[in-house]
Amino acid sequence: MPKPLALKRLMRIIRGGAVTATVSPSRPVYPTYAAMADELLYRALLEVGAPLGPEAWERGRRDPLLAATLWQTRCPAFVEHFDHEAERIGKGAEKALGRRQRRLLGLALGRDDRFSGDSLRALMENELLFLVAVEHGGEAFFEALGKCFSMPGAVARVLLVQDWKVFRWLLNGNGNPSRVEDFATRAGSRLHVHRKNHKVLASVTKDLEVPKRAYFDVGCLFGLTLVSAVRLGFPVVHGCELDEKVFKRARSVVPLAATRPGLDVQYFEEDFLTLPLEAQRYTFVTVNNVLEHTPDLGDTIAKLAEILAPDGLCYIYQGNAKSPQFVRVEPHYKLPLLTILPKDLAIQILLRLGRIATPADYVVTRWPGYRELKDLFAKHGLEATIHTRSLGYWASSEISTAYRVRCIRKKIVEEAEAKVYPVLDDAEQKQAKDALAAYFAELDEAGRRDTLDDQLAYLKPTWDITVRRAGT
Repeated sequence: MPKPLALKRLMRIIRGGAVTATVSPSRPVYPTYAAMADELLYRALLEVGAPLGPEAWERGRRDPLLAATLWQTRCPAFVEHFDHEAERIGKGAEKALGRRQRRLLGLALGRDDRFSGDSLRALMENELLFLVAVEHGGEAFFEALGKCFSMPGAVARVLLVQDWKVFRWLLNGNGNPSRVEDFATRAGSRLHVHRKNHKVLASVTKDLEVPKRAYFDVGCLFGLTLVSAVRLGFPVVHGCELDEKVFKRARSVVPLAATRPGLDVQYFEEDFLTLPLEAQRYTFVTVNNVLEHTPDLGDTIAKLAEILAPDGLCYIYQGNAKSPQFVRVEPHYKLPLLTILPKDLAIQILLRLGRIATPADYVVTRWPGYRELKDLFAKHGLEATIHTRSLGYWASSEISTAYRVRCIRKKIVEEAEAKVYPVLDDAEQKQAKDALAAYFAELDEAGRRDTLDDQLAYLKPTWDITVRRAGT
């Protein structure tokens, strides 16, 4: 016998005419964006791929939510195909929707502005409704997103519209992405990452008592860290990014960060090493997953020491190329072994798998080592703390247990056999296998010594590093 509250909830669902599963269906996995573009939803709603034939339109009219959406948005192809029947089919589909679906569709179309955490989550979990909300949603939708993900609603709108255009571009057969994701996953992941970044910056500035005078972010991508710094109360907020395509997208985001008069918000399209910056000005500097891209690691650490204020703090979040997790899955290309192979062999693998078009497209300069970083910090008069526990980015970035290492080692071998070795000739395979054997030997030796330095050098997937001037 269900409890009274459970019974009431069950009756509400029955009266609403739909259960959650019909609003948030499980998402299929697609091998390519071309395969995704063949789906009825994208072909009808975004008008990508081949034109829909009569059989496909018949399937579409039998899906009440899709048919109602196409009618409500006055999809030209829908109206053209069904002609004078379009209104009858669309309104009939609307009547077939449950109460919950009708309300969510109204929210997505901007006809209802009463958002709750549950309704926003339901929209983001439904590919069709989320696409409609980004294209047709009202101000209330973007304000609700902004509130949920720690950014102004105007920034949320710009980001999602940009992602919508890129997604449609990918569905039309452009680009060479390393991952295939539906729109809700692709756009939602950026929002979730920003919220996590914002929480980490807020936590570091509060817990480590960072003076809020001037902030600088090295390699700030779309400028979202600048948005966070403004929200955290910094009056001077600067950052730089060298990637031209990223910088173009950021130009529409960064101006929206200046939400109050008197703020100094600047975003430079220039190499950090050549950018003229005032010495000892910045009280908070962040370097998030940048060091493997910098042309000269020593010069980068020297520049950080130069711009850091006497009472300032630099926070570095950096992937550990020698950790089993990174050897199994290199974060940029999602392949095993790349972090321990010679650079020229890693590039050949990516070229043969079609992950990059030319050697110049390879984004990694060189992965920094644990002891190398410690020596460079000391050389430039910096006191660094490499924290044994994560400061907030990922729970999985804690020091790995021996059991976890054994499990990942097995996966490395299996995935190298499946994904990397098939594209190598015999000599290259031997080179790759020798590199893996040498890495495993290093890992075993570190395990035998079992010092804190060895644990940080090999067993922590990412490093959370806080740096201050020596003697402060």
